[in-house]
Amino acid sequence: TRVVLELMRQAPERIRSVILDSVYPPQIDGDLTQPGLLDTALRRLLEDCRADPACGQKYPGLPADLSGILARLQAEPLELTLQDPAGPGTLMVRLNGERLAWVIYDALFWWENYPRLLVLMQALAAGRVPVQLESLAQGHLDLLLDPSFSDAVYYSVHCNDRGPLDAH
Repeated sequence: TRVVLELMRQAPERIRSVILDSVYPPQIDGDLTQPGLLDTALRRLLEDCRADPACGQKYPGLPADLSGILARLQAEPLELTLQDPAGPGTLMVRLNGERLAWVIYDALFWWENYPRLLVLMQALAAGRVPVQLESLAQGHLDLLLDPSFSDAVYYSVHCNDRGPLDAH
């Protein structure tokens, strides 16, 4: 997308039509926007619950609960045993507050996870480790260690695309 946007800027007369999917503006640094995206996603989850009368009544203290959960796990991470996405066997995973925030973020991409996340936060706030935590953490780990995704390829393409664009 970024290369096409630059081509549109430099040579619009050479382009008849363009279809952009997942616009990624050149002035945005995707790596630097990640924390803001995470914060926005968590806030919206909590605001959506608060705006729904039934959800707000069932989970009244979620904003404070989530802050407390993240702080507690940052100080005292949970240890989970999860399946190794790369093959047979298991991995010991330390789940701190930052990692839990990313687990929640990844889970937000599927609507069916919304109620599971609310139950998860309520249980963690009460000092329980709910069964939902393991499956949501497994989904996060599967994304992180997906063998079909190569960090080396991602960064070589990302850096190559950005090089000429950043020169202006």
